Amino acid sequence: MSEELIPLKYSTYRVSNSFMSAKGKTTLYNTRLIDIAICKIQQMSHMAEDAELIANIYSAEIKELFGDTGNSYRTLRNAAKTLASRTILIEDGKGNFIVFPVVQKVEYNRGVLTIRMNEEVRKYILGLKSGNYTQYRIAVDAKATSVATLRMYQIFEQELYPGNRKYNEELGCVVVEYPVNELKFTLGLCDDQNPALDAVKKKMGKKIDWDMLYEALPKEEKIYPSTYNFIYNAIEPAQRELEEISNIRFEYQRVKTKGKAISKLRFFIYKNEENEKKLAKQAKFIEKILKIPDEVRMELYEEFVGLHKLKREDIDTFLIKASGDALKVREAIYYVNGKDNINDFTGYIISVLNNPEWDLSGGTAVVNDTDIAPERTRMAKEYIKTQTKKDTMSKNPSEIWNNIIKQRDDFSDFISYMESTDHWDLETFELVYKYEEMIDYWKKWKAGR
Repeated sequence: MSEELIPLKYSTYRVSNSFMSAKGKTTLYNTRLIDIAICKIQQMSHMAEDAELIANIYSAEIKELFGDTGNSYRTLRNAAKTLASRTILIEDGKGNFIVFPVVQKVEYNRGVLTIRMNEEVRKYILGLKSGNYTQYRIAVDAKATSVATLRMYQIFEQELYPGNRKYNEELGCVVVEYPVNELKFTLGLCDDQNPALDAVKKKMGKKIDWDMLYEALPKEEKIYPSTYNFIYNAIEPAQRELEEISNIRFEYQRVKTKGKAISKLRFFIYKNEENEKKLAKQAKFIEKILKIPDEVRMELYEEFVGLHKLKREDIDTFLIKASGDALKVREAIYYVNGKDNINDFTGYIISVLNNPEWDLSGGTAVVNDTDIAPERTRMAKEYIKTQTKKDTMSKNPSEIWNNIIKQRDDFSDFISYMESTDHWDLETFELVYKYEEMIDYWKKWKAGR
């Protein structure tokens, strides 16, 4: 199976350690978009060094990963503006640094956000050599609720490599220290390119004094001027969240080096053993999926996704349970779909596939010694195509929109109306409005026909 067919939430991406440690003002939403763009570029190019630095992100993918963020179109538009102007600063540890914009161009057209990365980014995301990069999980991007959480995951994850000299054997963890004000810039909370800092930078020369830069920021740009507020509002929430959603966890100590003031934070970074087991299980799942031909999966997706809320991941699970046997999966779905009063449709199918008595020999499916006659199978197929509103109706607005309204014979008339009257295409319409608003819009159109 091609990597690009792996659901985004299961995908990983690799980034040079120097790039991931860069300073630069950012937001959670923008960081997520950049990470997804990198992931997509790597999947489509198979890490080829000469690949195009272009990623197409679909509005449906954004909704699936991040949920409904209110006015998604406005959020995306604002993010595109700041992405196009965002710069990062990368230091080499020898008094040298480089500053450049990450994104060259952002374009949105008919439900697709296209991000073209700056050519300078290439060496940090493609052709990477072992030892100078770290692999990250999009799942953490999707679950993080603050930019501090996501950035701490990214900078701490790169510390957990075999042979790290910062590893303390007695404590069983990696120990690192960060000056408080420098950490604020590293987490993307403060802007090192603020024009107010230009005069101070000239006086510094090559060696950057992050305390001096922070003090030179305009008052309104000094995020968490109190170290205690910084710890309470950024560090501790990230600590709790990372232990829940990622494969790392950390403890910290306050370090006083200037009188009574806290100037540094010392972090103790551990592997999150409990989550590591879950992630290892997920990795094995993906490894099995990769062995199943794309055409097999796509055919089942087209036929069954949406039926009783089945998702692509459910179909993948069925295929793995059936050792890649698409016929066995198809007949199991037909069988269960013909049953009445099924509370857990997905779970029932899995139980059928796990049943040792399940047999498909001779073209006849047998469960618990009961034959499913060809006529029963034909009826089940017909049932799938002609499901009633009772079967598909859900209190979830997304189900009403996707499984009922969009499947109506007159939906094409509705689209024509939108395009001619309000100049909406379907992709943009779905990105701008919430499901409740789209349903209301359709109802008004229906009533006015």
